[in-house]
Amino acid sequence: MDNIILLKIIISFFVGGGVVLLVAFLSEKLGSVLGAIFAAVPTTVAVSLFFQGITINTDAVVQACGGSLVGLSVFGFFCVTYVYLARFNFIVALCCAIAAWLSVMLVFIWSGIEQMSLCFVIFLITVCVSKWMLGRRHVEKIPFTKGRMNPFWVHGLRFSIGGGVIAFSVFMGVVAGEVIGGVFSAFPGMAVSVIIILNHSMGRHFTVDFIKNIYMNAVLNVGVYTLAVYFLYTPLGLIWGTVFSYVLSIIPAVILYRMQMMRE
Repeated sequence: MDNIILLKIIISFFVGGGVVLLVAFLSEKLGSVLGAIFAAVPTTVAVSLFFQGITINTDAVVQACGGSLVGLSVFGFFCVTYVYLARFNFIVALCCAIAAWLSVMLVFIWSGIEQMSLCFVIFLITVCVSKWMLGRRHVEKIPFTKGRMNPFWVHGLRFSIGGGVIAFSVFMGVVAGEVIGGVFSAFPGMAVSVIIILNHSMGRHFTVDFIKNIYMNAVLNVGVYTLAVYFLYTPLGLIWGTVFSYVLSIIPAVILYRMQMMRE
């Protein structure tokens, strides 16, 4: 690995960590519904795929989209595991959720599935099943109140997890191939960091409500972004492909927010 690639990976860590820190801060201040919409904006995936494009090339990013889409669909296993186990113990629930995501992703990596059409079918099936299971888990709606001020280590944890996930996905794209890099770009680093912070400042019930809200926001926003990257990166290039894909991914967030407000 030459020095230029190493430098890009280091830069991706700091830029990605900073962006994730900002989005996590906004999600904490805006409540479980609006905060979930902000947290579901495809920040981690966008920065990961962008730096993979800088480090490798845009064709590599397009090839990584299938893995990223499946990684996103497996996010449902993470959410379902956490929501069902959080009532027993927070640490156990979070560790089991991460283990569930990693276990299913290892099966995917071992299977060697790369075709975008097959990845999309897997995405649709897992989203439907996960949404149904999350809907069966009823939790008490927690009114939003301003949380406690977080100490410095909390912000450092957000920065480290967000930046680490992004830098690691870029690294894996270089050493293990584009598809594997796409898989790790979809690791729920944002959800993990925000869950830890919100459990500390807002409590367990709030985090469960937050995860139930974030799931459909995430699969729609990040799903739209990933598909847009797949179709737009080749004709528009890295910069404009990223800009238009990000704008398109925000549309579902706005629609979902208005729907949530109409139900309130």
